[in-house]
Amino acid sequence: MINKFLKNNIIKIIIIFLLSSPILDLMTSLSLNVLNLSFNYIIIFKVLVMFVLIYYLFFISKTKYKKISIIYILLIGIYFLLFSILTIENKPNSYLFYEINNFIRVFYFPINLICIVNIYEENKLNINIKTLSIILFTYIVLIFIPLVTNLGFDSYAYSKEGTIGFFNSTNEIGGILSILLPIGIYYLSSKKIYIIFPLVLIILFTYFSLGTKVPILSMILLITLILIRYIIKLVKEKKLKKILIIFITLLFSFISGIYFIPKTSFYKNLEIHLNYLKVDEVSDIVDTKIIDKFIFSDRISYYTNTKENYNKSSTTEKLLGIGYSENIVNIDLNKTIEMDYFDIFFRYGIIGFLIFFIPYIYILFTIFKKTIKLKKIDNELFTLYISLILILILSLFSGHIIVAPSVSIFVIMILIKLLKKLEVKLWKLVLL
Repeated sequence: MINKFLKNNIIKIIIIFLLSSPILDLMTSLSLNVLNLSFNYIIIFKVLVMFVLIYYLFFISKTKYKKISIIYILLIGIYFLLFSILTIENKPNSYLFYEINNFIRVFYFPINLICIVNIYEENKLNINIKTLSIILFTYIVLIFIPLVTNLGFDSYAYSKEGTIGFFNSTNEIGGILSILLPIGIYYLSSKKIYIIFPLVLIILFTYFSLGTKVPILSMILLITLILIRYIIKLVKEKKLKKILIIFITLLFSFISGIYFIPKTSFYKNLEIHLNYLKVDEVSDIVDTKIIDKFIFSDRISYYTNTKENYNKSSTTEKLLGIGYSENIVNIDLNKTIEMDYFDIFFRYGIIGFLIFFIPYIYILFTIFKKTIKLKKIDNELFTLYISLILILILSLFSGHIIVAPSVSIFVIMILIKLLKKLEVKLWKLVLL
């Protein structure tokens, strides 16, 4: 009965789960900030969905590579047991639940990736641009409404300005808004101007009001890449008038930005940050410590602290990881680096790092291999590539992309969409 239901409805379950993501994140925030609950109970629902996907893989999926995928899931399970034993031996028992919670949060991405890729291999899954765009605009609306009504939560606990609407994590919401933005803009490009114009204004107002750099820098990168592509096309077609119009529009936008941007939370936070760091001249930013604090938000310092803890650890810990509670008494030393690649390596060691990245790297390799053979890239595919570029860059520089369930589920969908668009069939050349 259950098998038949899941077989007939697994795609609907995934779509409903995706569409409900903004609401689930909203409920998470309300439970933590309004009800003051100490534990995020909404994550239980997300974990249940993950187990449904695992169940589907083990007992329903009919792909040729089901056995390889099951072996991979079991490999994660064996690694988890070894990591848990290491935690019990080296740390107080009270830390075990903390480590389990973090393990599920981080490995949520590769587990769901393997399960969902198998559903894709059955030709059952095709996430469309409209669905991802609806999700993006839902997040934006749930930030915009409390923003204009002055009811939202602050993006930062102290000092800096900005509001994150009714959500909880500025970093995670910033990541979602960044990687889905290219898709949302592409979707809007086919609409009428009276729909595009107000929505673009709402997007700009919302993104600049968050107060965090990541969505703004992602937007700038998106606009730059789109303009470069479009200008190259116009040059080839010798449409000089349109090129002139673009440059006039850019000039007008620049002048408008000079007036409006200083009034935004984004700009005010830059001022606050620079004043705090006592930066009086642009040349002062060249200082290494200033670069770390202003551009990387102390991530380099946290990297150094974590690396020192890792280097001091035993050989077993170097292989299996030092976990997230290697120095839980000292919060500053235990602060995550917020650079996903490094956090995964230090927290889960050489073995955990390899297990985590094997399927992800293979999928990226397959996409790259297929891409270099293309003679032409249409606008939709170009949009998906920009999202992928943002995923790779933000995972390194801002984090909370592939280690946060709320964000990583959309990374998976963008990868699936790319595979579908490129008409790629995986699992043909190597193990995973």
